Amino acid sequence: MSSRLLADTVDIPNLSAQLVVDGQLNEAVWQKAAAFRLNYVTFPYDNIEPPVQTTAFVFYDAHYLYVGFKAEDNTPERIRSHLKDRDMVWSDDLVGFKLDTYNNAKFAYQFFINPDSVQIDSLANEFDKTSADDWNAIWKASAQLTPNGYQAEFKIPFDQLSFVDSTQLKNWKIELIRRYPRNLDYHISNVKKDKNQECELCQMQNIRGFTKATTASQLLVTPTVSLIRQKQREHWQADNWQTDDSVQLGADINWQINSNSKLNATINPDFSQVEEDSAQLDVNTTYSLYYDEKRRFFVENSDQFGSLFDLLHTRNIAQPEIGVKFVNRSEKHSFATLLTNDESTFVQVPDILSSRIVEYQHKSTNAAARYRFDSSKYFSIGGLATVRQSDNYHNHVVALDSKYSLTDSTAIEGQIVWSDTAYPDSFNQTDPKSGSAWQVKLNHNQRNFWFNAEYQQIEQNFRADLGFVSSVNRRHQKVRAGYVEYDQQSAWNQFEFWLGGEKKSTLDNQPIEDNVEIQFNVKGPKQSRISTGAGIQHKVGRDLQQGLFNTNFAFFYGEMNLTPTVFSSVLLLRAKAVDYANNRQGDKFQIQPIVKWNLNKHLNVEVIHTYENMDSAGDDLYLVNLSDLRFSYQYNHSHKSSLSLLYNNIKHNLQNYPNSDPAKYQKLSAKFVHSWRFDAFTAAYFGLSVNMINNEVLQQLTTQQKAVFFKVSYTF
Repeated sequence: MSSRLLADTVDIPNLSAQLVVDGQLNEAVWQKAAAFRLNYVTFPYDNIEPPVQTTAFVFYDAHYLYVGFKAEDNTPERIRSHLKDRDMVWSDDLVGFKLDTYNNAKFAYQFFINPDSVQIDSLANEFDKTSADDWNAIWKASAQLTPNGYQAEFKIPFDQLSFVDSTQLKNWKIELIRRYPRNLDYHISNVKKDKNQECELCQMQNIRGFTKATTASQLLVTPTVSLIRQKQREHWQADNWQTDDSVQLGADINWQINSNSKLNATINPDFSQVEEDSAQLDVNTTYSLYYDEKRRFFVENSDQFGSLFDLLHTRNIAQPEIGVKFVNRSEKHSFATLLTNDESTFVQVPDILSSRIVEYQHKSTNAAARYRFDSSKYFSIGGLATVRQSDNYHNHVVALDSKYSLTDSTAIEGQIVWSDTAYPDSFNQTDPKSGSAWQVKLNHNQRNFWFNAEYQQIEQNFRADLGFVSSVNRRHQKVRAGYVEYDQQSAWNQFEFWLGGEKKSTLDNQPIEDNVEIQFNVKGPKQSRISTGAGIQHKVGRDLQQGLFNTNFAFFYGEMNLTPTVFSSVLLLRAKAVDYANNRQGDKFQIQPIVKWNLNKHLNVEVIHTYENMDSAGDDLYLVNLSDLRFSYQYNHSHKSSLSLLYNNIKHNLQNYPNSDPAKYQKLSAKFVHSWRFDAFTAAYFGLSVNMINNEVLQQLTTQQKAVFFKVSYTF
């Protein structure tokens, strides 16, 4: 094999391949591939010699990129690998690579597999430092255990990638990576990493070739059928069940127009949501809860719409019937647009100290467009526009943003946004008309010192109804600085101390919140992390004129892999807090333990429990126990059963909480799903769900809603 280790630029050979992707690098063509040694531990240490040997091999033909790995291990019995859903094995042993096909250090594809051949694919975005696991491609990979470790083969179709489609010599970047989780979680790479550089994608290996790489227009059509039977009743009407049977048809269309452009269209996108939302506390809060998007059409390429303000949160589009999304990426330009309808319009109405959701029972049209120009690895500028339009209602938003790297360690970014809004009379809200918002951030990251500062301002009449901006008439200032020390000789390998302060006020300088916080963090053996800190904080209640309450706090957080198969963490919080119901000061205590246990390759259990209680006026105010319990059994790569149980138990002291809901309230939600997922798009699901409630009137958990559904999608 031709070894060209860490040359400035490595030539990737064009080879004719007739190989079976089985994880065994026994075909002769691998002997001619470009070879790379993974010689550097880039995390948690600085480019030291790795504890294991890893070699990667790369070549291509006209239609595919091929990457192979030989991952040697002195103790192969300790290899961590599990059968789980796609993109859910980040804590396992992994091999894979990042690929920047435009060589502009702004965006990279990521492909990984574990030794059980479970795939991970995602998009790394240097602009906002995110990694989008929700991106899915169709590609092949396989791994095989060996007496001395394991081997892996990747076969990536060029029509799943975006690049300059020409016969000219192409210059790309690659980083070949091995994740080796033992007492520490080693990240092993073929390139050195400089912690004094703020840009990570700039530090990848230059490769060239791919003159014969071609891509063809590809059309994938995925029709979907869903059968749903749902029964529900008011809990006080024991025999009055309302039954709703429905057969719903939908389809997704994915058209890869060329190597730069992709068009997605959908009809009835994900009308039966398979995944259960995570449990969240909804007590003693004045703002609407934030839920992640899970519908595939909206999730795919959602990173293209990212910005400093959250201006596109597609969970706001509650009941779409049809949607179209177009994405184009090139070396310096990226463009994305989204257009959908919505059968019922839900609008978040923000205020200074609270927000509420209003349902406007009219259809609406929803659109977004995002453009970004990356003139170099140092400078980007872009724009974002959203539109929400209905009868007697509209919200139009236009934004400009930019990011500039002053040095390799320092970057400044900012965004300015304008909105124009008209509310219908049914909102019982003053028509906000036009408003604006802007913010600027400065980030400085060096090996041993970091600093960031942020200033944000939102006018009273600003609205971003397709996004998630829950408060207005705000001025927010934040500064933080930290010192980090690394120990190259010890399992206790990273120590960090930081100090920061922030202040929130109205635009006419009425105080809302201020705090000064210190925090100490350490990383150590068994992949442990400990964080502890305290803050001097003051916060307003429901009345700006009443002044600020003392809300000082202290916390402890610790996490650790107790064994190779058991992860555990715990959060402890003691704080002064605002009793918003009575607009007075209280005392809050919260503990949140988490346990994730891989009982074997197939069975996984996750438990998250939150206990919170609050005292006010010298007596109990409320007590909450919130449990999120999930079981999953993965039979093989495509076949899985899962059960989720969400339990919420709230008790109020009515003598101290006279304006509360009932003194006792319980809710139990259960969902069972049996699934077959054959690739990124073809799948079948069978599921059951039950929702139960209890209060002081019912005196027992009573079923309020139950449903059964079957959903199948097939890609042509």
